[in-house]
Amino acid sequence: MKYICHLLPAIFLATVPGCEIHDEQTVSVKHKAAVYLKYHYDNGETATLRDIRSMRLFIYDNEGRLYRDTLLPLHTVLGDGPVMQTYLSRGRYTFVSWANISDSTVVRQPDLNRASLGLHTSGADNLLYGRFETPVVKGDSLRFDIDLFKSVFKINVLITGLEKTPHPESHYFGIYNREALDFFDRPSGDLKRYRPELTYDRGRLSGSFYTPYFTGDDDFTIGVYCDHPQSQYTRLCETTIRNFADIVDEAIGHDVEINVEIAVRDTGVSITVSDWDGVIVQDEQLGH
Repeated sequence: MKYICHLLPAIFLATVPGCEIHDEQTVSVKHKAAVYLKYHYDNGETATLRDIRSMRLFIYDNEGRLYRDTLLPLHTVLGDGPVMQTYLSRGRYTFVSWANISDSTVVRQPDLNRASLGLHTSGADNLLYGRFETPVVKGDSLRFDIDLFKSVFKINVLITGLEKTPHPESHYFGIYNREALDFFDRPSGDLKRYRPELTYDRGRLSGSFYTPYFTGDDDFTIGVYCDHPQSQYTRLCETTIRNFADIVDEAIGHDVEINVEIAVRDTGVSITVSDWDGVIVQDEQLGH
């Protein structure tokens, strides 16, 4: 994780437009340090903040206790100037930033080592993450340029031929992945089956969703399932994808899209998985 610290003249810090002071402490401002933040994200091709819809900042003290939880104004996050002015007492702090946390994501545990984002069964938000630690001394004027990293992969799904199955509209796509992301940007918790909200239309099930990133060392399981109470099966097909080791690790932190195409035929099911460049990673034929 990279960050750049600049010492800024006090007169400049006092006159930066679009900044807000967030302070619940009783210590006089003149006995604190002024800290300014600016965000950056490189999606792998260009520097852009176009995917950011919100930014939530968590500040933890040296003991890992939550010191501040702030929702930053979006116009300052996307603007050209510093995002935030805040005054902090002397100490050492950890700043954790999460972009795009929605109401469907549950923020768990207030202390740093146990904090995590619990993700909804339908999939994750389009989450970006940044973190840094710094000592703060009274009278300091600090500016930090925070590099954001994408914490999720985008999965594009197309399932065809469901009209050949009984109860076609009761079928759904599932993927097994970790249930949470901790505040060190690591997938954590138990495995659970995500069930994204896809669109069904005349035997086709399609759509996109986000899931926590996984490394090349991880296997992940995908499948098509059925929850109709009169169905003779709950799982139409299922397979484990194992062949991302050579391509995923270098792309983690940037925009990653994985394409999954599943075709139901009279003779069986074909599952094709390709990467963001359209390169087929796995092509598998399964019998009924």
